[in-house]
Amino acid sequence: MYYMSMCYSRVKNISAYYIQERLLISTNKVLQKIIAEDENNIFTFHIFVGIGNKNLFHFQKPKIIKMKRLTLFFLFISLLQSCYIPLEIGDAGDNISSGEERRKQEAIEARKRQILPKVKPYLEAAGIELMTQEEMELLKGTIAERSAKLGKNILLNSSFEEGQYGASLMPDYWRNCGWASESPSDLHLSGGVAFDVYQEAVDGYQYVGMVVRSNGTHECIFQEFEPYILPGEYDLLMVVSRSEVFNSVDQVTGEEASYHFPVTLQIFGKNEIDDTESLLFMTYPIDFTDWHVIQNTFVIEENTSAIKIAAFFTDDEYYNGNVLIDKIIIAKR
Repeated sequence: MYYMSMCYSRVKNISAYYIQERLLISTNKVLQKIIAEDENNIFTFHIFVGIGNKNLFHFQKPKIIKMKRLTLFFLFISLLQSCYIPLEIGDAGDNISSGEERRKQEAIEARKRQILPKVKPYLEAAGIELMTQEEMELLKGTIAERSAKLGKNILLNSSFEEGQYGASLMPDYWRNCGWASESPSDLHLSGGVAFDVYQEAVDGYQYVGMVVRSNGTHECIFQEFEPYILPGEYDLLMVVSRSEVFNSVDQVTGEEASYHFPVTLQIFGKNEIDDTESLLFMTYPIDFTDWHVIQNTFVIEENTSAIKIAAFFTDDEYYNGNVLIDKIIIAKR
């Protein structure tokens, strides 16, 4: 089944309209998504192409479009309708169409059946029990309650729900800032997508996984701001965890290795004038395998054009480790 989705959304009032057409062309599942997001007539087009759950191609490009061209875009949609192509139009205030949500839930259930029997011996050997549904629901309530008490989040896509999940794929609005010679961080679907990561997401369906490596490299992501962030005191809320099972390849020896050791998270601000970075906050080692909420405050002293989140080593020794992030809020007090 071939799917093509086009979205036009007004970011300011959190309203969106999805137009979706479906054409049967082969037995393979191919997903192509064209999304246009509008804020002051600035659009970003995202195109995803993949087979099954594997993303093969992602293209995104910000572009300023005049109203005349926007009118032509909708005339094109009308032309598709006149050609008797079935289109479904619905409210998508949560940014996830019902069809996409259903596919994600099916992928999550399939992943559970595949991964849990594989990681169970590792968890039993370490004396680790998975969070129960009751514990997950209680934590969801805690996250919602604490989030509601904070101001407006300056970060976009802070729960990483927007973006095609997969190994080395970035959530929308976030960019990779790790080593060019190494792979970027991963966008996991609940239950993981690679490296035998198994955690269920507690906030939405997706979360980010980052690693540090024995060759001294580490992964990081960042988000840019325009206009820049003003100096002041800011609240921070993060939902983080660690995967006890994270199997990959050691970058020094080239052999299979476990990346299950704990790491710290560091948050940096980039100066708007000279691009220098200032450390705003650093966590203690993330040694727990259940989701935990970390809250704190920090001060931004200069106009800041970007926020960077980096996984880092807990000491001076290089090793393989991982950290998972399900949500992050930064709000001015």
